Amino acid sequence: MSSFYNRKRNAPKKAPRRPKKAKGLTSLEKKQVNSIIKSKKEVYYIPTICYANNRALSTTFKQGYLPSATCFASGGLISASGVLVGNTIGAVGLNLNTTNTLVRPMGGIDLMADTANIVPIEGEKAIMKSIKLNLRVSALKLTNAGNDEVVSKALNFRCIVFKVRKARPAGTIPNLATGTTTAPSFFLNNINNDVGLDDQQVPYEFENLRTNSEAVEVLHDLKFKLMNPVATHANGSTAQPGIGFINSVHNLPTTKDLSFWIPCPKKPIMYDNTGTSRQPTNWDYRTYAMVFCSRNGGSYTTTTGYWDMEASMISRVQEY
Repeated sequence: MSSFYNRKRNAPKKAPRRPKKAKGLTSLEKKQVNSIIKSKKEVYYIPTICYANNRALSTTFKQGYLPSATCFASGGLISASGVLVGNTIGAVGLNLNTTNTLVRPMGGIDLMADTANIVPIEGEKAIMKSIKLNLRVSALKLTNAGNDEVVSKALNFRCIVFKVRKARPAGTIPNLATGTTTAPSFFLNNINNDVGLDDQQVPYEFENLRTNSEAVEVLHDLKFKLMNPVATHANGSTAQPGIGFINSVHNLPTTKDLSFWIPCPKKPIMYDNTGTSRQPTNWDYRTYAMVFCSRNGGSYTTTTGYWDMEASMISRVQEY
């Protein structure tokens, strides 16, 4: 007769328990599923405004070219033209346009801007996929050069893409038109004084101004040169059709194409569902692109009216 010890020792071993199978999807699988669902959601193009040359008739979304206008109280020695992302100018845009119209809206934000084709985003949330801004800067041809020194002096351009910083301190909106107020302005000079677009500057001094980081967040700041093409016989008489054009003195291009991806929030944006427009309520979308122009030195000559700009934009939004 076996002892209790032997009976326990010879007893069959119990099979190991199998771990319970997890119910549902793993975290990785959930991410993959969410990614597939998002990719299937509809992407829409928000109406934008196109500014172009040779347009016979202007409509809401198809406008003529963007002319150059005098700035910095320079009498035409320094000129500018610009656009902003948004359907309305806003307080800062109106401030920039105090003396001359320097910025114009590009649209690309309001889902109800085109009442005939409203962007059908349901609910209050959406995801801003991308915004791409395209600019074409052109130096205009000279068919009557006369004795003007513009035939031998290049156009110096500076393109600044920026956003206006939030009021700092609270309630103090940057004044980009002038540095004579207590609010921060667009630029700083060599003695750290605020300078706005209506404050007097000479071309060389303007070219060396620093952007004021207290007032604006600069996304791009680039420089380039263009040259006005001159008629081969431009000696004071008007050129006839078919006459060739050349670049005088400088071997420089006559046009410059620029493209910028405008930063968009990664999180969903909230839309206002009341009223006659649908615009974001939790995103400061207004981004500005301004092109400034002056000529090479010696005795400076005018730039206003010697160049212009065209602009277009692609704005995409996705259902949330």
